[in-house]
Amino acid sequence: MGMLAPTSFTSYTLTEQELLEGAILNVAQKQVIHTERALIAEQILTLAYDPAKPLEFVQQDSYLKGQLSIYSTLLERSEEAESALRALIQSTTR
Repeated sequence: MGMLAPTSFTSYTLTEQELLEGAILNVAQKQVIHTERALIAEQILTLAYDPAKPLEFVQQDSYLKGQLSIYSTLLERSEEAESALRALIQSTTR
């Protein structure tokens, strides 16, 4: 089990296997994240530019693209962790 690391933010010292297991999303979590990504992408596509408020548009666009990016990162990390964990388990069972 991960040990709480002393930092300003909550952080844990994890083994390689704990890190991989923690990064793997289950099917329902993946479905929720894919749905959220689709909703965010729709919001990005429908953002309306108001010449009177250009900064507001840029802020909204950046915020939504940041959300899209973190969701994509979580999905990619999960896929990579699944492969890495399989390889780790296979190497320890040989």
